[in-house]
Amino acid sequence: MELVVTVTNFNYTEDLKNNRSDTYRDFEEHFQKEIRKIYGNIPGYEGVKIISLKPGSIVVEHQVIFTLRGSSNNTETEEITKRLVESLKETEATQGTCQHNSSILCLTVSDNPIVKNLTAGASLQEICWQRAPSKYQEFYYALTIQGIIHCITNCTPNTPITMDCHHGQCHVTQDGPKCFCQDEALYWYTGDNCSGRVSKLATGLGLVATVLLIICIVLAALLVRNHWRKYMLSDPQSYTDGNWYKDKNSSWHSPDGFLYRNMWADSTIADPQPQLGWMETNVWRRPPRQPTIPHHYAMGEETLHNFKPSLELVDTSSPMKISRPKLITQL
Repeated sequence: MELVVTVTNFNYTEDLKNNRSDTYRDFEEHFQKEIRKIYGNIPGYEGVKIISLKPGSIVVEHQVIFTLRGSSNNTETEEITKRLVESLKETEATQGTCQHNSSILCLTVSDNPIVKNLTAGASLQEICWQRAPSKYQEFYYALTIQGIIHCITNCTPNTPITMDCHHGQCHVTQDGPKCFCQDEALYWYTGDNCSGRVSKLATGLGLVATVLLIICIVLAALLVRNHWRKYMLSDPQSYTDGNWYKDKNSSWHSPDGFLYRNMWADSTIADPQPQLGWMETNVWRRPPRQPTIPHHYAMGEETLHNFKPSLELVDTSSPMKISRPKLITQL
């Protein structure tokens, strides 16, 4: 249904000729809010759409949108038409002096404000498509809030269909609503719609710290290993708790540059029982065989160096017999 009213407390300006100007949009929003107070108590009311604005204060021709409760019939159409006109007349009669009050609509209503009676018209969705910019119509949707029709997109904030762009901003493109991430020079975005933001600076510092930690651990391990090796080379007896000669098939360097090799460390006394010599008089016994002496080599040559014999296995009680010395006189 289309009706016409005159708003007398607003002046028609050139900006109202352009339905995309800020002045036009401000007036349209104000008109929709105030007219809802007049039409909003009628069942099925959805909102209004301004068709044209003309001078004479401001003559507003507008379309009132209703959702019928049942199939369209003459009785329901007549009832809605009657109530619309009555609401306008009541508002005009109760306004009093409102010429200087810009917060409300100061209306003047003709005897018959109806331009076109209730007819089936475009849906709210089609109305939004008609008003949307070219090539973007399919991304606009109709949403009625408190009797005001809003044409929204997925980028419109605070609506049930608002796209969550997390750390970015939503813009409607010809391919549809998209999230554009901010500060891509400083952050990586691992998720969809600019989610999962990771700082490039923090990642770089963490990587450097990790590399430095690994280097410190490796250097510490090498330092401990080097210290342990020096300790073992300076004290070879620590391998075998002082009995270095028992360390089988081992070799090490002495501090003075000799190479020690203990090839027969486990050699024991070959003949632990005392053996008789060629004389069976028990006058003389051959001492037990001593363990093989470890050798050390200097510069590849086999030499004996700083050998300290062990006399623990020598039988000092065995008698020894030697020949009587003879005196030879030389003439």
